[in-house]
Amino acid sequence: MINIDSEIIAISLLGLPGSGKGTQAEFLVEKYEAISISIGELVRETLENHPNDNIKEEALKKYNKGIPQDDEFIKKIILQKLSKFEARNIIFDNYPFSEKQVADYLDILKNQNIHKHLLLNIKIDKSTALKRISHRVICSKCGESYIDYKARDICSRCGEKLTHRTDDSVDVVSKRVDEYLPRIANVSLLFKDTGSYIEVDGKKTPLEVREDINNKIAKWNS
Repeated sequence: MINIDSEIIAISLLGLPGSGKGTQAEFLVEKYEAISISIGELVRETLENHPNDNIKEEALKKYNKGIPQDDEFIKKIILQKLSKFEARNIIFDNYPFSEKQVADYLDILKNQNIHKHLLLNIKIDKSTALKRISHRVICSKCGESYIDYKARDICSRCGEKLTHRTDDSVDVVSKRVDEYLPRIANVSLLFKDTGSYIEVDGKKTPLEVREDINNKIAKWNS
């Protein structure tokens, strides 16, 4: 297992839809041999597998409208996910996402005996987010997503047909962005003075963003 200073670490990625969080999270998961906790994927997985009850019904309504899930619901499904693994590096995608979630996040890290953590904010503006998401398609089988939908209609990973996600309409994404912006700003503010915060320009190419992340993590750790 690759750790910074041989410590178990957690890195949390925040950013608007289309910022490339998923792409960079995959890179960091591989680099640090980490558990991947993608809140969006975890919510979708839970909705697919959760028994039909009031909790699922309410969560599904929020999901279809692009409204963030309740903090307690998110904490519960994260703990359920982590209970399946031994303690190891963790990469969080889109968590923590509220002041209450920051407290939950720190409790989760304490429970996992993780003392070194970093919040990584991949910044793009609303217009960039809407432009990218309007061009995004996803594989219904493996979950791989693509921005350049005009250039392909088949998943290069598994060969299945690509489709638009139901929550990727312009109206839903615009509402989601408006919900995300103050949340990201508030959570970032809570971490900026702790020495556990970095941000990168998400408008760059994925490789440029990756290089920027590597450089800033190295500087953070120096």
